[in-house]
Amino acid sequence: MLTVALCVAIAVAVAVGLLAVRLRAANTRMSRALDVRGSELGMQTARLRGILEHTTASVAVKDVEGRYVLVNDVWRWATANEGVDLIGRTDRELFPLEIAEPTERSDARVLAGQRLEYEREVPNGQVYQLVKFPLLGDDGDVVAIVTMGNDVTERNRALAQALEASAAKSEFLANMSHEIRTPLNGVIGMTELLLRTPLTEEQREFAETASSAGDALLEVINDILDFSKIESRRLELDPQDFDLHELVEGVCDVLSAHAHQRGIELSSWIDESVPPAVHADRGRLRQVLTNLINNAIKFTEEGGVSVRVRTFEDVIHVAVADTGIGIDPEQIDDLFDPFTQADSSTTRRYGGSGLGLTIARQLVELMGGRLEVVSARGEGSTFSFTVPLVVAASAPEREPHVFPASLKVLAVDDNATNRAVIKAHLAGVGTAVATAPSARRALELLHAAAAGGEPFALVLLDGDMPEIDGYELAERIRTDAELADTRMIMLTSAPEQRSAARAAGIQHCLQKPIRRARLLDVIAQVMGAAAPAPEAAPAAAREREEVVLVVEDNLVNQRVAERMLHHLGYQVAVAGDGREALAMLERQRYALVLMDCQMPVMDGYEATTAIRAGETGATHLPIVAVTANVSKGDRERCLAVGMDDYLTKPLRPDRLGAALARLLDDDAPGPAAPVAEPAPAPAEALVDEARIAALRTEFGPALDEFVELFLSTTPPLLDELRQAVDRGDEEAIRRTAHNVKGSCRNVGAEAMTVIATRLEQTREPADVEALVDAFARTGEALLRASAR
Repeated sequence: MLTVALCVAIAVAVAVGLLAVRLRAANTRMSRALDVRGSELGMQTARLRGILEHTTASVAVKDVEGRYVLVNDVWRWATANEGVDLIGRTDRELFPLEIAEPTERSDARVLAGQRLEYEREVPNGQVYQLVKFPLLGDDGDVVAIVTMGNDVTERNRALAQALEASAAKSEFLANMSHEIRTPLNGVIGMTELLLRTPLTEEQREFAETASSAGDALLEVINDILDFSKIESRRLELDPQDFDLHELVEGVCDVLSAHAHQRGIELSSWIDESVPPAVHADRGRLRQVLTNLINNAIKFTEEGGVSVRVRTFEDVIHVAVADTGIGIDPEQIDDLFDPFTQADSSTTRRYGGSGLGLTIARQLVELMGGRLEVVSARGEGSTFSFTVPLVVAASAPEREPHVFPASLKVLAVDDNATNRAVIKAHLAGVGTAVATAPSARRALELLHAAAAGGEPFALVLLDGDMPEIDGYELAERIRTDAELADTRMIMLTSAPEQRSAARAAGIQHCLQKPIRRARLLDVIAQVMGAAAPAPEAAPAAAREREEVVLVVEDNLVNQRVAERMLHHLGYQVAVAGDGREALAMLERQRYALVLMDCQMPVMDGYEATTAIRAGETGATHLPIVAVTANVSKGDRERCLAVGMDDYLTKPLRPDRLGAALARLLDDDAPGPAAPVAEPAPAPAEALVDEARIAALRTEFGPALDEFVELFLSTTPPLLDELRQAVDRGDEEAIRRTAHNVKGSCRNVGAEAMTVIATRLEQTREPADVEALVDAFARTGEALLRASAR
């Protein structure tokens, strides 16, 4: 763009330049007559030349005959004409014909009134972006040709590098997605094969959820290949016929465990008006829905998340509502900017890149819909989107559920949304449903119906309710002679509650969120002529009904503890830190707690102190410390805060079993005397061969899982250590080194255990690099040892 001052300077300078050329051609007498005028114009020209010479653009002006009347120093440098007298000369006099002739042709077009823009390599080797335009006189005729240019050499070079980097990125993403897809293909394929084998009902449910999750992950990996298409707006949709009900309920199934861990309800509600099969991009709809539900769960600390699907005229309307932290209305627009969240504290507290909602909105708009949000700070949020409704050409055949007209069902749940969902599910098959918000109200309705001669045949009851929970309610129904014939189905958020439900006389368990088709199937089964067979339990869990709560933040240590407890005949629940454990203890009774001592958020000492503070004289929850600390005084500290026993890592089945037997079976439980640790492997050994052999004997193929988990979860911890060193955060170094030490001990990574123990005590940065180096060598050694 030409500035006003530069344009004025060029116009005046051109007038002066043209006059100067004419002065040279005039006779001497005319020159003397114009001396005074020329002197005045010369002063003005000098000022204007100052403007031209300080611009970074090259400027050249020729008269209509192609003679140069004005050039600045940038143009001289670009054309390699520094120090050359140019005024009054033409291109043919200054440049070779291969340059002069194209220039003359473009001059002719400008004289005809055209404006030209083009790139050209100039004689000094640089590339210039040039603009050539006519300069008009007062009478509208062309009086000069102006050429201005800017050096774009570096810009073009940067553009070429960017294109090369983009191509390299695309190739990298393609290679990585292929490497990930190959093992994932095996996971999905083997899961499908597993589903074709005889399975218990519970096993089939787990396998189907794993298969659904694998499909979702595969779609995400395929999205990586589409990344370049998203950037270039060339992403194509893949519409197909599919079951919308199954998709929505499947997504909720996969995310229900996440919701349960946070102690919130996740429910789905699909109106009867929604056709069973639609024609749309199944993968993109799943991607959007998964993102919205995940966000809702992440930002909700109590209450619940509900998903409702309806149809309005020619669109499908999906709404995801939560009772979370909410958003200020003035910040809503910022949510859809890439890498942006409502405020910086959101990112610090909840994590995330802030990119998910941007992608979700783009995908919805690509499908011809719209994504909106209604929210207020502290009042939760509702994200909703619409997509065009296209009914599939052929709907899948469903076996109709026909229940007796006399069937009376009572739904008991303290969550109003869950009651409404169940009522809507059963209304579609003509079954009348009464609802109760509490166990007390449920007992009132049950007794009133029985007294009136029209008892409820079936009760759907929530497991987790205030005052009287679902298990106690089921026990009261089972032991009441007037209500003993009532069938019961438990609606639970936690798989580990199934055995307690069976003990209370419940015929079947359904995990939330409830799938409509699954609910109807189970009701048909429970209300059939033959009573359903009791659900099979895994062989190792048949011996005992107790549920042990494992409180541990390290994934490797979680899996080791789970496997050992299952082999000992116990059922298992897992919490990732002390605060999560306290929340789980409020919702369910556990037989015993295995408590890690060093954890983020709330450690084992704080959690134990809080548990003991809430106990009455008649209650005592056994707590066993499981720690990587073996220093003098560690055991005493654990017992001092109220723990009943103390086990060190690596966890050993015989010592764990003995501790559980003492605390759960003996009449007078007490802490075991300290047990001397077995002799460690030589310090120079990468792995403890004896530990590997013991794990192989005890767990068989599960050892491979432990090793794989160790190899996948350790690198992030090593990164945390390096970041802590960069920050100078010694407490973070100590805490993370302790975490690494525990998992190293459990899998027998002996050399790393030694270094991590030293690092925990000294916080020396050099030990971090030593640990990284040891891990690089340990991985292969572990794989070799575990394969024997």
